Amino acid sequence: MRRPTLRAALLQVPTFAIWLSACSTYPEGPIRMVRPDGVSVECNAPAQEIADAALPEIGAALSGLLETLQSQAPVEQKADEFRPLASTPAELDVLDYRICLEFGEGVLDAADFTQWREQIRPMLATGMRSVSELTARAPSA
Repeated sequence: MRRPTLRAALLQVPTFAIWLSACSTYPEGPIRMVRPDGVSVECNAPAQEIADAALPEIGAALSGLLETLQSQAPVEQKADEFRPLASTPAELDVLDYRICLEFGEGVLDAADFTQWREQIRPMLATGMRSVSELTARAPSA
């Protein structure tokens, strides 16, 4: 039986690296999906290194956050629930991506998702604590 040479083994390393990257479960670029109600949704995946750092913590808290988002609580209270997981722009991007995926899968309805995108997310991104602050800074038409 013939033993593989070092050269043959080294030639297989790039092949293994290509195979490994092809098997990665992390998406690249925007994810497009169609909701159960037929609405088309596009979610922007954050960079993999950002997601790797933030996803475990966000994933563990996601079901509670979705319940908060779907509740009748005031927007400010909802934003306060999200604040600990969105302390940096990168974490906010990962959170936005995960919430977008939940909307795309039909877990969130359009009203909850719109409230996230138009009120809660901007409050978290700017550090504002109330909807009135947000609307006061909105550009006038």
